[in-house]
Amino acid sequence: YIIMLAEVLSSNSRDDQAIQLLKDLLKNNQEVPGARLMLADLYRKTKNFDGFEKEIELAFENPLVPINAKISSLMKYMALLPDQRLQSLLPNLCDKIVEIHPDDPNGYLLQGDVYSTFIEKKYVADSDINAYKQKAANGYSRYVSYDASKFNVWQNLLNLEIQLNEIDSTIAHSEKALEVFPNQSWLYLVAGVANLQKESYEDAAFYFEEGRKRATNNNQMLELFYGYLGDTYNNLNKYEESDNAYEKALQINPNNELVLN
Repeated sequence: YIIMLAEVLSSNSRDDQAIQLLKDLLKNNQEVPGARLMLADLYRKTKNFDGFEKEIELAFENPLVPINAKISSLMKYMALLPDQRLQSLLPNLCDKIVEIHPDDPNGYLLQGDVYSTFIEKKYVADSDINAYKQKAANGYSRYVSYDASKFNVWQNLLNLEIQLNEIDSTIAHSEKALEVFPNQSWLYLVAGVANLQKESYEDAAFYFEEGRKRATNNNQMLELFYGYLGDTYNNLNKYEESDNAYEKALQINPNNELVLN
């Protein structure tokens, strides 16, 4: 009832009264779920940013506050970016969620998405980009161990591991993703490229051949597969297969400079 009354007071521009009501409640009831989240909102609304940061951190540290409430709160503040204070605060709140709720996969998905968004929107210094990529990759990696059914999460994870040059992880995760999505040609491309980088040429050839069979209606993908097959067969000293693959790539795009070279 006190929280409901605070909401009514705030909606009638009586924020000071709502704040005092919540502060009085929390003096003797430290663990009331949601009270600190609302108090943090009110502090931000009234431009008490120090109070906002203190209360939001206390709320996120409280295991009794449901994870969904924390996620909703964090996403609301994500919509307010760019904001210097929020840019420093929100990644830490993501980490706090997975620390306090280690068995809930939604926290890991949120961590991956938030760190990825910070990279995409350039809310992070160049010197910290790789650390943010690692955090995002870790979040997605933990999430797919709970729920492997979302192709876009696998895409995000593999793209990050490619950028981080984590070849072994890229191979392992692309193979796991293919168990769930055996007809996604992009996954074969990723697995093939990672094996090519590792100089596992037989494995690379296998993935490129399997991938091109599933990309019959996608000339852009086929061009990539045939180009990589040319490189792979060349490394295997299979020069006739290599030449044939390069020729097929050039049939699709006669101006492919890498293949021409």
